[in-house]
Amino acid sequence: MISIDLTSFSIIFTLAVLFIGSWQDIHSREVTDLIWYILILGGIIIHLFQIRVFLISEIPPDSYIATWISNIGVGIFLVVFLTIFGLGGEADRIAFLVLAIISPINLPIFQVNNPNYSLISSVIPNILGTFFNAYFITLPVPLIIFLFNLFNQIANPKFYNFSHESKLSTFFLRFIGYPKSTVNLETLLEKNPWHFDFLEDYKEESGWFISYRIRLDTPEEDLKRKKRVLKKIQATNKSEVWIQPTFPFILLITLGYTLNVFWGNLIFLFVALLF
Repeated sequence: MISIDLTSFSIIFTLAVLFIGSWQDIHSREVTDLIWYILILGGIIIHLFQIRVFLISEIPPDSYIATWISNIGVGIFLVVFLTIFGLGGEADRIAFLVLAIISPINLPIFQVNNPNYSLISSVIPNILGTFFNAYFITLPVPLIIFLFNLFNQIANPKFYNFSHESKLSTFFLRFIGYPKSTVNLETLLEKNPWHFDFLEDYKEESGWFISYRIRLDTPEEDLKRKKRVLKKIQATNKSEVWIQPTFPFILLITLGYTLNVFWGNLIFLFVALLF
């Protein structure tokens, strides 16, 4: 069937372009705008062909268009939501909108034979599967970081001495970051400024303290802050500093999209199977 073949082409095309963007994100934490232009143009062309030329009779054009438009609407909502709360980078937000435009409206390729999940899949916009999957697969990361700190504390107990911080704060800290030697830290910041962030900051009146950051600065302001913290590290001869690794989230979005087109929304799937 031509429609199915076109959907397969859409998935392969999207994954190919996303993996190029993921490679860029891994190396520089930046994705060129050309990636998004290609996906947007490809998505519009593919869906218009589906609607105007190759649409199979079991999917009425009005229903197809309504599903596609609602998916784009949810994509716009996700961008606004992430922007308001300062979550994710600019490329991450754009990715959700772009994938809302190009994602197929079909149900997952490997459809689970469960009436509850079939009902959920038929009414929930496709882009939410990619969104929830991308964040769902990051859930093991805090546990991995915590286990690393658990073993590292045995070898380097001095790195975990925070007498001026609450126990709750330092316990939470162990799930999101780890202590790193400040040797060669300046070189690391010059080469890979977006691969990590500082979890400590400095005040003249009180000294070093844990600094949790939820909202993201612009890249320019972010780099200025990191350089300021680095100067304080050098001025105070600090031997180690707590950092938070930053992950190439476009890669996680790519994995989330892959899981969605093959199996759907993992969270909704688990809920459906449980109930």
